[in-house]
Amino acid sequence: IKTKRALGKRTAEELAGLPRLTDDRIGMGLRISELLLTLCYQVQPTMFPLLVFQMVRTTLKHGVNISSSDAFISYGIILCGAFREPKRGREMAKAGELLNEKYEFRKSRATFGADGLTYYWTAPLLDTLLRKGHHLCVECVESRFIYAVEGLIYHWSKPLRDTLGPLHEGNRLGMECDDMESAGLNLNFYLSHTYFSGCQLGGDAVTEFIDRHIEYHGDDSQRVHISSELDIESYFLALKKLRGVEIQEDERDFDGILAVAKEIGNQSLHGNIYLIRLDLKVFFGEWEEAAEMLHSAGNVQDALFAKYSGVRWTILEALISIKATRFSKKILTSLKWRRRAYKAVRTVRGWARKKNPNVVHSLHLLEAELASVQGRRRKAESHYRDAIDTAWKNGFLQDQALSNELASLHFEGIGDAAQKSAHWESAIRCYSEWGATAKVEQLVAKLDGSYQLESWSQYIPYDSNDDEVHQRSQT
Repeated sequence: IKTKRALGKRTAEELAGLPRLTDDRIGMGLRISELLLTLCYQVQPTMFPLLVFQMVRTTLKHGVNISSSDAFISYGIILCGAFREPKRGREMAKAGELLNEKYEFRKSRATFGADGLTYYWTAPLLDTLLRKGHHLCVECVESRFIYAVEGLIYHWSKPLRDTLGPLHEGNRLGMECDDMESAGLNLNFYLSHTYFSGCQLGGDAVTEFIDRHIEYHGDDSQRVHISSELDIESYFLALKKLRGVEIQEDERDFDGILAVAKEIGNQSLHGNIYLIRLDLKVFFGEWEEAAEMLHSAGNVQDALFAKYSGVRWTILEALISIKATRFSKKILTSLKWRRRAYKAVRTVRGWARKKNPNVVHSLHLLEAELASVQGRRRKAESHYRDAIDTAWKNGFLQDQALSNELASLHFEGIGDAAQKSAHWESAIRCYSEWGATAKVEQLVAKLDGSYQLESWSQYIPYDSNDDEVHQRSQT
C-alpha cells in the first residue's frame, strides 16, 4: 500500500524523468537488492516483493540509478501476478525501458572483461574499465530485460505466441555475451510458452528450441545454469511422454529432477515439475491420480508467481477439482473439491475480465464442465462449442483437442451417440495434429466396436522426429 501510494498515477515518462541518485551509499544498497532479486524469486519467493517495494520507494525518494530499471520492472511483475493490473504492469516495464535508454544504463551497467567475466558498474568507472581491456556488454542487459518482461509481464495482455520471437532473441543475446543465466531463463520461457501455446510437438518451433538447447549446452557443462537446465530437461520428458518415446535407463525421470530441485532448494523448479506432471495426467485422463497429485503438491502458486505456468496451474486446479466432485465417494470430500473448483474458476474469470487473451478458451471449458456437473445441458453444450472455437482461433491446439474430448464424454453421459462420436473424432484429429502420438493411440484404443482401428491408422504414423527427440535430449 505504501509503495502504491508513493507511485500514485505517475506515468512511465514521469518515472523516467526522476532526478539521478547522487548518494553512493544508497546506490550500493540498491545494487545489492538488485542482485538478490533473481535468487529470491527462484528460492525464496516471499522475499521477492519485500525487496521490490523497498527498491521502488528508495528510488522515488532519492532518485534513479542503474538498479531502478529492475525495480520498476519487478514491480510490474507483482502488479500483474498478484494484483491483476496488467495495464499498469506494462507501464512499469515501459518505465524500466525508458530509464535504460535515457541514461544509457545498457552501456554503463555491464562490461565484459578480458578475464571472461561480466562486470556490473556505474557510469563513472566505465572509461577506466574500457582502458583495462573491457568491452561493452549491451547484450547482457537486453537479455535480462527480455526474459523479465516477456516471461512475466506481457503474457498477461498479449497472445502467448507473440512472446516467442523476443524470447528467442533474448536467448541469443545472452549466449553472445556469455550470460548463461539470462540465456537459460529466456530459453526456459521460450520452451514453456511453445508448449503451452499449442505449437506442434513435432513442428519447426519445437525442433528450433531443441537445437537451441543443444547449442546452449555447448561443450563445457560448467557453463550451464543448472536450474534452467533442469527445467528444460523436464519439458523434454513431457515431450517424450506425449510422443510415446521411451525414457532410457540412464536418463533422469521426473522424480530424479524433483530430487535435485529439493537438494538445491529451487522452489520455482519444484513448481514447474509438478505442473508438467499434472498437465500430463490431465491429457491422459488420469483424473484420480491428478487429484492426489494436486493435493500432495500443496501451494505451488508462490513458486510459479507471475509466470504463465502459474496461470496454467490454476486452470488445471479448477478442472481437476470439478472432476473430483464426480468421483469423490464422501460428501464432505466432494464439497471440499467443489469449493476449491469455484475458487479457482473465479480467479480465471478475473483474468478474463482483464482481457487476458490466453485464458478465454480455458474459461469456457471450465464453465462447460461446471454446467455439466450441475446438469445444465444447454449451458454446458454452448460453452463446449465456445471453448473449441476459441481454442482453434487462438491456436491452442492441445486445448482444442482436450475440449473436444471432454465434450465427447459429456455427450456420452447424456446418451447422445452422434455428438459423442463427432467430438471424439475431432479430439483424435487435433491430438494428431499437435503431435501427441501416445494420446492418439489411447483414444483410438477406446473406440467402440462400430469403428475399425485400421481406419484410424492415418492419425498414428511413425515419426522419425521421435528418434531425433531422444537423441537430442540425450545430448
